[in-house]
Amino acid sequence: MIEFPRKGMYSVGFLTGDMQPTYAPNQSSTYATVFIPTTPNPTTGFFLIVPKDELIVLNISRQEAMALIISGGIIQPDSKK
Repeated sequence: MIEFPRKGMYSVGFLTGDMQPTYAPNQSSTYATVFIPTTPNPTTGFFLIVPKDELIVLNISRQEAMALIISGGIIQPDSKK
């Protein structure tokens, strides 16, 4: 999860990899690549390069994340994990 599209709002995304330092906006920091799918069609979305220290790791499966995104939040992850 990252703060997107603006401060105080958060989006669920998928970590797709690490940004090579050569292409990073600031070579003194480490960056990750994140895909944030849109609702209700997850084949479209946003590709972001994010500082790793701004990522919030959620304890949910990819399937639970997709259900949350596609349903627009109606289907939420099982909180009993």
